[in-house]
Amino acid sequence: MESLDDQQWMRQAIAEAHKGVGLTAPNPPVGAVVVKDGVLLGSGWHKKAGCPHAEREAIANARAQHGEECCVGATVYVTLEPCSTTGRTPPCCDGIIDAGVKRVVWGAMDPNPAHAGAAEEVLRRAGKITAHGVLVAECRELIKGFGSAQTRERPWVIAKTAMSLDGRITRPEGEGQWLTGSESRATVQKLRTEVDAIITGGATLRADDPELTLRIDHPQGSKDALWRVVVSRGGHLPSGSKLFTDAHRDRTIIFLVGPVHGSAVHTAEQLVLEENLIVAETLEGGLKALAKRGIHTALVEAGGRFVGQWLDHQLIDEFVGFYAPMICGGGSLATAGVGVSDAVHMPRLENAHSTVYGDDVMIRGTVNYKEQVTSYVPPLRPCVFFDRDGVVNDPRDNYYVTSWSQFHFNEGIAEVIRNVKLAGCLAILVTSQRGVGKGVMTRAALDEIHAKMQESLAVHGADFDAIYAYCGEDSDAPRAKPRPDMIYEAVAEHGVDLHRSLIVGDADRDIEMGRNAGIPTVRLIAEKPVGVEADKTVKSVKQLGEVLGEMCRFR
Repeated sequence: MESLDDQQWMRQAIAEAHKGVGLTAPNPPVGAVVVKDGVLLGSGWHKKAGCPHAEREAIANARAQHGEECCVGATVYVTLEPCSTTGRTPPCCDGIIDAGVKRVVWGAMDPNPAHAGAAEEVLRRAGKITAHGVLVAECRELIKGFGSAQTRERPWVIAKTAMSLDGRITRPEGEGQWLTGSESRATVQKLRTEVDAIITGGATLRADDPELTLRIDHPQGSKDALWRVVVSRGGHLPSGSKLFTDAHRDRTIIFLVGPVHGSAVHTAEQLVLEENLIVAETLEGGLKALAKRGIHTALVEAGGRFVGQWLDHQLIDEFVGFYAPMICGGGSLATAGVGVSDAVHMPRLENAHSTVYGDDVMIRGTVNYKEQVTSYVPPLRPCVFFDRDGVVNDPRDNYYVTSWSQFHFNEGIAEVIRNVKLAGCLAILVTSQRGVGKGVMTRAALDEIHAKMQESLAVHGADFDAIYAYCGEDSDAPRAKPRPDMIYEAVAEHGVDLHRSLIVGDADRDIEMGRNAGIPTVRLIAEKPVGVEADKTVKSVKQLGEVLGEMCRFR
């Protein structure tokens, strides 16, 4: 066999390591080959935690083919620095020394600071020749999940989405479910074999009831069922969902993020194992809890708002986008983040590559958040402005709602608000609360009502992005309806695209407010007299949802 240089032999070791991607957590995927006098004697890869490591597999393979002494004077090429300590298996350095190997070449150093460089010292003391850093970038790519867990204490997170050319993940009503073709969807299933877990949001669970399972076998055979992680702020998730009732329900984790109140106990009852409940203040805190469970690589599959939030918090490490050759002109955005700080960064893909699958194009690369663009202005977003009493709240016999006990959600309004947000729009409340100015109630009482309203809406993924309230007594004062001041404040503070926004109200002053701001108006007919015609009139919350479903495509 013709002699090859170090890079070429390392490429063969990398090919061996690829066989273990998605199978080895909490260990890294590693490959190795044994070479002597330009001849490949044996090869091997690490198959699963607790099984022999790649170096020992390659040495055993060489001996099986060429005899016990064949490795004397040979070179071992391995993608990762050989282990030098005893874990579930004995040290690979000892196996290399015992086999009589003369030279050891590896690609990446062990990312664990406690072990990095230890192999070189052990092997050189034993008289072995060592070299490292061969095809280091490719070798590090193989262990990105393991490296992330060792250096950042959290998994490597990949976001996957399929979208139209105009960035939408849903097609117009009546056009069918799928954006991409069968080849792209098959590639997504292959992508699932690379990871340890799939992460989704509570909104996706409620809307789609996904299975989040492996639909195909791993190329190398048996793979444990994926962990399914549901991230929720409210914790009230449908107990009949497949993730809580199917054959892999013991592999479902619920991650409650932020203030939890009494949700933890309620949610834990849905899980087969109580330890599959994670409660953390932040998304990153939950990721660290996943890493402690041996989850090193996770795939985010969810709606645009969820993916956008993870990008906002700089928690997406790799992005895989499938682009379909169609323009939807509406529907939900593929990413709908809103930014989390004044230091704006534009994520860009590094080492990106593209592949054509049928009529679709896949672009995959690592996400770089480092490039700060101080002059960057985030794109404007459309907004639906909601009046409170008469639209969100049914005031019943209460002219002024002075306590939470008097607040009653109009049936179905939470779903309407949620769908507005899923369509990529902001949802902002603009309300007149002159009862504060008149002394009927305090501002603190109003804030408490709104805090409880937001908490209740958040359970459905429908909490408002902002609340603007006029609390003065004079109906003709600045900020009072029908003046558009509160709308203009939202435009300035939340990047609202006024040209693609609208307002929903039940009173003339709401409709006039929208007209004064120059935006379309929708009136929900209640008991208030109609003196000003709106652009659209609906008689029920259900009809309101249908109308907003059409209007939120923004023509």
